[in-house]
Amino acid sequence: MFHENNDEREETIMKTTTSDAVRKDQLHAAMEQLETAVREMFESGRFHEYLTMLSRFHNYSFNNILLAWCQNPNISRLASYQTWKKQKMQVRKGEKAIKILCPIPYKYHAERNRTNEDGEIEKEIITINGVRFRLGNVFDISQCDGELDSIVTVPTDNSEELHRAVQQLMDSEDRIMYDPDLAGSSANGFFSPVTGEIHIKEGMSDLQTFRCILHEQAHSLLHGEDDAKELERGIKEIEAEAASYLCCSALGFPQTICYSTGYLAGWSESRTTQELLQSVSRIEKCARGILDWVTSLTDLKVVDC
Repeated sequence: MFHENNDEREETIMKTTTSDAVRKDQLHAAMEQLETAVREMFESGRFHEYLTMLSRFHNYSFNNILLAWCQNPNISRLASYQTWKKQKMQVRKGEKAIKILCPIPYKYHAERNRTNEDGEIEKEIITINGVRFRLGNVFDISQCDGELDSIVTVPTDNSEELHRAVQQLMDSEDRIMYDPDLAGSSANGFFSPVTGEIHIKEGMSDLQTFRCILHEQAHSLLHGEDDAKELERGIKEIEAEAASYLCCSALGFPQTICYSTGYLAGWSESRTTQELLQSVSRIEKCARGILDWVTSLTDLKVVDC
């Protein structure tokens, strides 16, 4: 989930006679655009908007969704020219392609010294795996003629399907439980990093309960007793809420996200772009794990946007 598949990657690699120097300049410009967008996303209060976008693109990486978003903030579904063609959709003549990064794996051999059993230094050849990037072309569905049918029906709150899904998640592990002590509390649930237990308030609607389970499951994956001890509580809540939001949105449920955009901007000011990328990568990985967990235990399906 949330990463380009190999077929898509191969289809989107640019086949061009452009010189290597020009291609390097284009790639460098794309990377600079990406770094600027990461910073702007956190500091402008558009993080919520970006999460909504991320939840729609299950086959693309964080970097590529953000890069595509910079070029067209209204994107809703992306694919290569050939993929749209297979779906009987035709990219309109004259439409400008959206550029994404296409990872190209490669291997090379290198020589290094090693000490043998006799204590002598000798040479050995090792194989090293590497990745380089090229730009590729994709198009949004708004740039195509044709129509795609939605293949997923989203269950409504308190529907039989959602009620069953909640029960399946609650019954999946002993550490997830209803807690009568939360009755009358403002908290809908909590995760205990000491015991690993997830406590959920009884009596909420199925959708409230479902959201709460996902939020606390995100805490359990990201903020265990030995994990992220240095993170401030506000950041932990941002990460858990963002992961839960991604999952619920990917499954088609209406969502809101609760955090202070001012706090988010203040936190991002003291972080490097790389640190911000790592944080969102943690959220993305966590959301992918939760989504796999939910879809393996229930009949809920990811919405095909």
